Amino acid sequence: MTEENRYVRPELAGGSGGLIDPLLLVDTWLDELEELRQTAARQEGRPPADDLFDLLAAWARLQRVRPELIARLEGRDTVAWAEARLADLSAAQLRSAAAVFDPATWFREARRFEQSYEEWIEATDQAYWAQCILADLDDAELVLSTLEDRDLADDARADKVAECCAWVVDHADLFLAAGAWVQAVGETIRPDLLDFHPGLAMTAEKFVAILDELEASQREMTCADVRPMDRRVLRALRRQACEELKAAAAPPPVTASVAERAGRHWWLPPVWQPPVAAAAERARPEFMEPLRWQSPDGTLEARLVLPLRPKLGEAEQARLTFHRLPDGGRATHLADTPVRLAGLASTISRDGSAEFELGRLRQGQEQPVLQVGHEMETWKLLTRPEGRP
Repeated sequence: MTEENRYVRPELAGGSGGLIDPLLLVDTWLDELEELRQTAARQEGRPPADDLFDLLAAWARLQRVRPELIARLEGRDTVAWAEARLADLSAAQLRSAAAVFDPATWFREARRFEQSYEEWIEATDQAYWAQCILADLDDAELVLSTLEDRDLADDARADKVAECCAWVVDHADLFLAAGAWVQAVGETIRPDLLDFHPGLAMTAEKFVAILDELEASQREMTCADVRPMDRRVLRALRRQACEELKAAAAPPPVTASVAERAGRHWWLPPVWQPPVAAAAERARPEFMEPLRWQSPDGTLEARLVLPLRPKLGEAEQARLTFHRLPDGGRATHLADTPVRLAGLASTISRDGSAEFELGRLRQGQEQPVLQVGHEMETWKLLTRPEGRP
């Protein structure tokens, strides 16, 4: 953090023009505002609340941006159009935009994201999920700030949004996955924001909290300010670890009843596993080999990764994720689509995943038949764990 700008952290990995170019980010925001401009030109009658929400958020976000970045991208005309458009809107129209963001829905999604750290999830998916949660809240704060400037904000709704922001600040470590994006956002923010607009400065506090957490995490990972461990201690620990691994007995064979049951449901983790020595237990993989299915048209893939030792036993939630091919991105367009796995029904959520209780899967069909959509199309199973039928 520099003395002049608390939003820029050049010491962070990926900072100062690193992983995400802040100029590219501003260019994207200007493009979004230009799309709203073109949509408004085609609209007749009262604009929908969603469009007004996007307009308020996009305009306020660019007010927070360093002016020279907008000038470099020749975006002043687009920003000026947004200002004129807002001036033409009635107070009732502006107030309607505030209702688009639902704090209760946001909290449910944020807590689902918090729980994702207890599951297996791809790093890119987790980063995108964290970014979406932050961006949704940022839009709501920006809209609220604009309405407050016009004395149009509802105090009760403002309190709810403030609770969401406080939760992010208190759980800043959860959003380290979106660190590159947060750094880029910070580098777009004008350093004099507090003097320029105190209300907009408040919308950036969640990013400051995450940047602080990123710095603390980086110091911890690089062992800054920590004395190196004595080499004699390291050698002794290494010898002890080697002796434990050599002494660890191989895990005994699975009992016949379990083997029989595993044969019927070869794709699920064993119901029971005998105890093994601690060192050998640590050496075993945590997850089973993933199962993959492909859609009939070959454009989508589903993946199921199951833990070998479910922490919650039969109550463990198995998570099936859907991805686009060939880029592997999460297939979020499948949200609300019905799905069946081994005869057990579920619904794909907004993040492109569906959950099934492990115990109920074991009671279902013996084979991992996956059916997706209202017509229940059967997807092709691509992989089976080695050694299974």
